[in-house]
Amino acid sequence: MDDMEQYRSVFLAESTEYIQQITDGLLALESDPSDLTPVEVVFRGAHSLKGMAAAMAYRRTAELTHKMESLMDRVRRGVMVPEAAVTGLMLAAVDMVRDLIDDESNGREEVQIDEMIEALTAAAARGEGALRADADMSAAPTTTMGESGTTWHVSVTLQDSCVLKAVRAYMVIKRLEHVGRVLETLPSEREIEDEHFDRTFEVIVAADASREDVEAAVMRISEVEAVEAVRIDYAEPHAEESPEDAAPASQQRARQLPRLSQAQTVRISIGHLDMLVDLAGELVILRSRLDQMAERRRDAELIEVLEELHRVSTDLQYEIMQTRMVPVENIFNRFPRMVRDLALELDKRVEFHMEGLEIELDRTVLDEIGDPLVHLLRNCIDHGMETVSERAQAGKQAVGNITLRASRERDHVAIIVSDDGRGIDPDKVWNEAVTRGIVEASDRADYDESSILMLTCVPGLSTLQSANRVSGRGVGLDAVKGKIEYLGGTIQIRSALGQGTEFMLRLPLTLAIIQALIVEAGSRPFALPLSAVDEVYAADELNITTVDGAPVVILRTGEVVPLLRLDALLSDCDLHELPERGSSVVLVENGAERRALVVDSLGGRKEIVVKPLSRLFRDSRGFSGATILGDGRVMLILDPRTLFTHQEA
Repeated sequence: MDDMEQYRSVFLAESTEYIQQITDGLLALESDPSDLTPVEVVFRGAHSLKGMAAAMAYRRTAELTHKMESLMDRVRRGVMVPEAAVTGLMLAAVDMVRDLIDDESNGREEVQIDEMIEALTAAAARGEGALRADADMSAAPTTTMGESGTTWHVSVTLQDSCVLKAVRAYMVIKRLEHVGRVLETLPSEREIEDEHFDRTFEVIVAADASREDVEAAVMRISEVEAVEAVRIDYAEPHAEESPEDAAPASQQRARQLPRLSQAQTVRISIGHLDMLVDLAGELVILRSRLDQMAERRRDAELIEVLEELHRVSTDLQYEIMQTRMVPVENIFNRFPRMVRDLALELDKRVEFHMEGLEIELDRTVLDEIGDPLVHLLRNCIDHGMETVSERAQAGKQAVGNITLRASRERDHVAIIVSDDGRGIDPDKVWNEAVTRGIVEASDRADYDESSILMLTCVPGLSTLQSANRVSGRGVGLDAVKGKIEYLGGTIQIRSALGQGTEFMLRLPLTLAIIQALIVEAGSRPFALPLSAVDEVYAADELNITTVDGAPVVILRTGEVVPLLRLDALLSDCDLHELPERGSSVVLVENGAERRALVVDSLGGRKEIVVKPLSRLFRDSRGFSGATILGDGRVMLILDPRTLFTHQEA
């Protein structure tokens, strides 16, 4: 039972990947039916799912995926056209497979598959006659001409005691691929995968190798009983024909044999990775403690060893963090299907684009941003995108565009969701906010357009006249803002009426270990995330003046930045007191806003391990967490997002 539970976990993980591959392939096929490249991906995915489900004794899942495989087999053989009805039916079947796996893996029998089986069978039957004709033609003998090197007909016989014949056959084929170029297998690759052969199979391979070398390469595979390589001689092609012209088109394409991933990987629980990060964090803390001891004792030998420890621990920490870094593609690839389905439901035509799929984020961060991105994409389709008739009246193309893009910015990742739809009307947002009592009408002059657009993130505010199943209930953007800020990120909204809207999310690469600037205020040390630090000055170097009684800094560029004291922000002291001589000023960025922060002194740059605050202090503004110093003291980590809230209120 324990073994089956272990296999079940592996099956569930791998089946999710295959379902995603099938979905991606179907969406690509639907967008461009003339390109049949995705057909093989869909077929292989269904075939693999069928075999895995059968091994787990999930009978209904195996039956349904077999029907999906059969339907796509007709498409891949060219006897059926991948019209919209076919891809739509396959997508519906994929949804049912997902539910069915959950059903059978939990010992239930709630999902009914009879109607779907009938629909898939009926669709496949439309190409049955052409399929038989195609099969008759493929059974005729074929020849390969003009191959480089020598062409060998290799007959391989496995031992009678061989249990996993398909695996051994695959190993033989892979070994021959190292010797030369595999042209054909008898039986077909699919039949070999399904073990539809006795003990003997044949491989046609072109190789610049002797018969002895070819046979020796195969015999190095265990459980091979015998191998015989026979040279095949072909007639020379006509002098005016190139080898490519002489060979049939079906022979010119390199045979795509089943391949295992070239990268050697293992699956590991995210819990184990979290534990590794915690241990790496403890190592950083112990390293800091040793640094302090070495500094006090001035032991040259200890200092030398510590330098090596720094190098090794830094490399170890980097490698551990890399194991947690995952391409955003792992989250992004769930959205094309959602966008397609929602656009169809709302009768809108949308083309969905994704960019920067290779950009990596910490797995913890990535897992948290799925729901916010769902909210934003649904918002783009429902609020932002016009109907076909509305776009025509506005002089736009019938098909709207929605883009999901990721890019790297220093130690942050920017994720942008944009559309070329109707845009957001600032006046409409303002009037709605006034109506709901969120702002006072007389305060309009105090709000720029960016601030007004951010009002859409206030709970309960919606500009839709009536609620529908998708939007209009005043929830969504407030949840997005809350989640992004919880992750230590920011959100910005840009919009042009009639042209579209852009949501930009800035997120930290990781939440576990960060670079920080140590600052002191009131004789207490604090950690300020280095990602929020723009510049550091001595107070004496700056042009400090007052505006309306409040101190400000006039930068070299002429920009005027409010000047605030850190000790005053963290207490009830006078915020407007000018800095003392010898103090430092840190220019802090939070999104598009900048503040000049006065601190008593600077403690340098330090790598710190972020520890979450107790639930009792989660609502405390100004702090995002804590870290432990080498001497065991706890140091609070400043939160630039909420640090200035009290002052601005």
